[in-house]
Amino acid sequence: MNADPQQMRTRVAELRLLSWFVFCARVAMVAVCADSVLKNPAHLFPFVKGVLPTLLLLSILPEIAARFAYRKKEEVRSKGNNWLIGKYTEEQLRSLVLETAASLPVRLGSPRIAISHHRGIAGWTWLSLFWPDWERRKTLWITEGSLHYLEADELKAVIAHEAAHHHPSNRCDTPGDWFLGDAALLCLLFWLGPDQYSWTIGWLAVLLVRALGDILVGDSRAETSRQIEHLCDLCASRWTSPEAVANALLKMGEEEELVETVLARAAKKLLYFRDVEMEELGSAFEEVRPFGRIFHENLFQHSARITEEIVNILQPSPKEPGANRKENEELRDLLENRRKGRRKRIKWRQFDSNGDGRLSESEVQCLCEALGNQPDRALFLSECEGNPKTHPGYRSRILFLQENRHG
Repeated sequence: MNADPQQMRTRVAELRLLSWFVFCARVAMVAVCADSVLKNPAHLFPFVKGVLPTLLLLSILPEIAARFAYRKKEEVRSKGNNWLIGKYTEEQLRSLVLETAASLPVRLGSPRIAISHHRGIAGWTWLSLFWPDWERRKTLWITEGSLHYLEADELKAVIAHEAAHHHPSNRCDTPGDWFLGDAALLCLLFWLGPDQYSWTIGWLAVLLVRALGDILVGDSRAETSRQIEHLCDLCASRWTSPEAVANALLKMGEEEELVETVLARAAKKLLYFRDVEMEELGSAFEEVRPFGRIFHENLFQHSARITEEIVNILQPSPKEPGANRKENEELRDLLENRRKGRRKRIKWRQFDSNGDGRLSESEVQCLCEALGNQPDRALFLSECEGNPKTHPGYRSRILFLQENRHG
């Protein structure tokens, strides 16, 4: 991969400095507008009527509503009565999180633990809405799948990775970054011509600037996000161990690959059912998906039964008769993309000499040598987690750790 962590840190620091420069310019624009309003009371009503409602509708309310809806959508356990999920009791998990948080050079305080009712392996954290690192008592989100599949050191690695996102060297945001740009533009429009200010023009101008910003800096922002993920992996490997991070990544990748395999088999059976949507397919899968110690034994070997249960849950409308049957476009796209993405793979389990589903330091090194010697072979058919625009592939993440394990 030949990526230098120091160059990544320099890049992130440069973008952070640029972000603060832009932040100061935006604050200055808002201040000039506020001064204009205070000096001329006649501008107060047009300002309140035009700027504030637009800002609320475009930025503040959508962001808060999105977070509230997302949190409500997940079945979260923040407190409980000595529950047992997977391999961990409530007391064990809280002790593990506190132990990890106490050993990190990041001020997490006493983090709130939120457990999401999701069977995949994942962990995440939310950055502060208004001021970076303002909330000292962070919320760490952990999925139930992580509590079933991850060993203690792997779970600590996931927690450490998410904690690393709060470290100043691994973030480029500024106070109010998500709405201050809209506020500055609206204030500029108002300041240039408060009497002719149009609520509709302001709305369209903000949307246009957002679109142009995504076009002009979208690739750079995505690349920076991927670099930050690498840096957080590196932080987690130093706070725990490189093998713990690598094994957690391998389990995440294998879990995603097997999920896609089962979904593809279900999609093939439902291809001519027009009213089945991908979201419904995923929800049905989550209902019948079993937990298990080893992914191959848990998902792949039982995929036929799981597929049949998915079809029964969805209860789609009857197939269209005759030769005029039309394929479900969403399911067809899923199968076509999967066919296009099929490549020869390097199976990481062949390096697991004792068959315990974990790789030791020497086994991780052998895996990385094989990946480096065969760049045309994939580690997983699906090598990107969540959003490939912001997260690098598992292959590159593991190679990066191996190359910089002594850095």
